[in-house]
Amino acid sequence: MARRFSKIFLAATLFSASLSSNFVKADANYPGIIGKDNWLYYNYEITTAADVPKVNGMLDTIRRFNKVLAANGIAMVATFVPIKMRVYPEFLPPTLKVNAETQGGYARLSQVLRAGQVNVIDINAPMMDAANKTKYAPYPLFLRLDRHWSPSGALVVADAIKAGIEANPALKKVYDATPVQAYKLEISKDKKTLNSHDLVGQLSPQDQASHNYPPESSLLFKAVRSTPGSSPSGIVVLGSSYSMEWTGFPDALRSALQRDITFSTAHGPIGPWYGAISYFSDESVQAKPPKLLILEMSERELHITPDADYREPRYRMLNSTDWLLRVSALVQQSCKASSVTGKIASTGLASKPGAQKSDGVSVDSTTEADFIDIDFNNPITKLDYIAAQLVASGVKTITLEASGPDTAPRKILVEVKGDKVVRALKYPLLSMTGKGYTKVRIYPGNTSGFSFQGLKVCRQPEDLLS
Repeated sequence: MARRFSKIFLAATLFSASLSSNFVKADANYPGIIGKDNWLYYNYEITTAADVPKVNGMLDTIRRFNKVLAANGIAMVATFVPIKMRVYPEFLPPTLKVNAETQGGYARLSQVLRAGQVNVIDINAPMMDAANKTKYAPYPLFLRLDRHWSPSGALVVADAIKAGIEANPALKKVYDATPVQAYKLEISKDKKTLNSHDLVGQLSPQDQASHNYPPESSLLFKAVRSTPGSSPSGIVVLGSSYSMEWTGFPDALRSALQRDITFSTAHGPIGPWYGAISYFSDESVQAKPPKLLILEMSERELHITPDADYREPRYRMLNSTDWLLRVSALVQQSCKASSVTGKIASTGLASKPGAQKSDGVSVDSTTEADFIDIDFNNPITKLDYIAAQLVASGVKTITLEASGPDTAPRKILVEVKGDKVVRALKYPLLSMTGKGYTKVRIYPGNTSGFSFQGLKVCRQPEDLLS
């Protein structure tokens, strides 16, 4: 997967190499960089002038996402994992210097988002702070052989997030209203051996064979509840692999904030964009949305749009607009009726005796050939989405096939995590050509029970895309 990723960004990397004779020319298949003293870096952390418009586009998408969340009672704060070569430039090879776009990238993204009324907590400055590096010496804040922060780095980030929330009156108000869960951070005298060395795998076989990369040690700690039981706070971290348990960040943040925090993480192949959709699709989140969402993203992920073709089709969107429409529909707490209406046609499952109910279709089982058809009275627009209560037992995905005159058909796989729980289906049907779809056919697949009830066509906020 990483090598497929590398091909996508080869052109940008070579452009970067042309900007200065101090850049290392990248190998398209092996983006790892060998630095000094057994430090490894990642070539795709480098930002070029050509990347800036794409990054700005993603920042605007995040701005719109924040606006949708705020309109639905969810406060958001954005945090971005800084790139390793900016935090520890002293171990870079002599042939590589950090260029202006890469050096100033964090300040630029923070400025753009804050201008768009997005709360941003800077974790770049604390990780670059010499005092923080000295405090946890001899353990660096980033792993030498890995892209991720170390457990000591996680402690610095957690403290920075706490300070950032307390310094922002609006965030502090939301935070203060969440239930306290007392935690004690226990730091062991023993050290933790980490075998995480994902950058070793980014080197050529020759470089891997010619260098010795033993496991590195780091702090070992855990956050222990001072009292038994759990008090969910309504604070969620929507994060990347940097927020996974093995990094120490969940323990560090729970201790710093003294809250029982939910972590929803999406590792590299899934990515943050689908990760957000997966989180808000969960029925428990639909029933009880968070009060405070901490968006944790890697700075380099801003170079990767939701339609990046190195990802599996199920994790890939048509474009940034498609992602925004999908996640916004999921966040909406009420249905604003559209002028477009939908009706289940008397075909497929709806034509079977006893299957059609007063407000939908319900059957004991379905096969791959079974379907229901929904017809719209007018072409469905970008800001419209279908909403219904769905059960599809025994399957992980259902298939939607949208069609219409003078419009290219579209096949969509929708994750339903099949069980017998009633789930809210909220889905926009973005058409890239023509006037919009007038029909959608839904294939539930081989289920041990299928129900589709309460069909509505809802309208997104009018200013979502403007």
